[in-house]
Amino acid sequence: MKIKLALLALLRHFPACCERIRRASRAVRPRSRLGVLQHAFVARFGRRRDLPRRAALSRWRGNDAVVLAIVAFLLSSLPARAEEAEKIVKIEVEGNTKTNDDTVLQIADVETGDRMSPSLGERIKTDLVTSGLFKEVRVETAPAPGGVKLIITAKDKHSWVIGPTFYNQPGNVGAGLGFAESNLNGENKKLLLYGQVATADSLFLAAYLNPSIQGSAFYWRIDTFHRRERVTEFSSPEEFLDQPEPDRISTMYYLNAGLLLGANLWRGMAFDTRLRGAYVFYRDPHWALKTKQESQGSPGAPQDDGWDVSSEFRLIRDKRANWYGITTGSLLLLSYERALPDLGSDVDWWIASGRLQYAIKYFKEHNLIWKLSAGIGNQLPFQQEFTSGGAPGLRGYTNRQFRGDTKVAFNMEYSVPFFKIGSFAFRGLAFWDSAFTTFTRDEGTIGRHYLLGQTDPKFNQWRNGVGAGFRVFVRSVVLPLVGVDYGCGVEAWDCHVYFALGLVEL
Repeated sequence: MKIKLALLALLRHFPACCERIRRASRAVRPRSRLGVLQHAFVARFGRRRDLPRRAALSRWRGNDAVVLAIVAFLLSSLPARAEEAEKIVKIEVEGNTKTNDDTVLQIADVETGDRMSPSLGERIKTDLVTSGLFKEVRVETAPAPGGVKLIITAKDKHSWVIGPTFYNQPGNVGAGLGFAESNLNGENKKLLLYGQVATADSLFLAAYLNPSIQGSAFYWRIDTFHRRERVTEFSSPEEFLDQPEPDRISTMYYLNAGLLLGANLWRGMAFDTRLRGAYVFYRDPHWALKTKQESQGSPGAPQDDGWDVSSEFRLIRDKRANWYGITTGSLLLLSYERALPDLGSDVDWWIASGRLQYAIKYFKEHNLIWKLSAGIGNQLPFQQEFTSGGAPGLRGYTNRQFRGDTKVAFNMEYSVPFFKIGSFAFRGLAFWDSAFTTFTRDEGTIGRHYLLGQTDPKFNQWRNGVGAGFRVFVRSVVLPLVGVDYGCGVEAWDCHVYFALGLVEL
């Protein structure tokens, strides 16, 4: 019966109690939440307001004591955000020496009139750090007439870098020189110029990205990509534990340019389309084995020379955040690309693919990242076929050892902090790579010259690699600095070292 009476009393007095608690919390600064409750209930139930708190509380009996307990429990379980979500009446940006204020606010996605809350402050900080432009970010508030003033401190990173690159992978050793500007004119625009010379894959890449056209949700990119690749095709494995051997070697020249236009639909969601065209030609095809070369003569090139023109459509949901080498959140990317014979393409093909990535942070600086991708194509020319082997994707195997028109791949990495020296952070990781790459839709692709048995679908082309490595990140520079991996192919019983200096990812 007392509990029933207490609940009735609670319903009768709860609005007045809440109002008293709000007033008490603003009028005084008690040492605890219980102090606020005591102050409020003395004001509500005490007959004499000037009595000490203990004297007033000592007169509470029965129902009033139960009311206090229930209200205390309810208030302790409620998020204390109602009075914190105050209106932002002014925004100040500090600490930025290169990035202009408008760009900072555009990345932060905040404006006057928004309601300030702890979750908004954390989201602003995450977005600014994830942009890769700032080495230090703070989000603070101060009282202001009619609400609060938001103070964003964003100290710029060194946004450009000119530096050499070097990498050593099975089947491909090379060096290069690159220039990367991640914050052109302080407007978050990107410019990349990079060239490399390698034993198998020499290339030149140039790209310019404007992430916001005149401050709008639209973005655009122009790029060109020229490659000279010494391509090795491998024999098809007959058994699950067979190691494919080199069969045909050709030199492919790929001269490509493209234009991309997209729009940010809402936070983390974008859609874009890209028109690209390339001229592809092949030189010096020959057999890998001298005995086969002597007995059979030179083979034909894997693909006829010609134009390859296509359009691609992508839907991207990117909810990732990156805190100086530690990634959280998810990425979903869906893509469909089709050749355009009406615009001069000599080949007619299509590819549908998807990619999913999910990253979790543990123990403040531990990071688990797993990736899943799948794709299927129809009548693919040689230069558009899926490949597996080497880094990234299938460490423990030779570069591009497997190829096909269908691919499913999985990758999982767990990284931990080793130590830090100044601005350098050293991290270790363990990984598992898995990929199945084969031909499933051989319909006599025009101009494609396959090896004997190359298009036979075989489950034994599913391969796995495991290993460990480490990374070196630099806080003041956008790009990671060094990566070393030691990967072992499970089915091949073979291990390889992968080393990259100045490259983004192994």
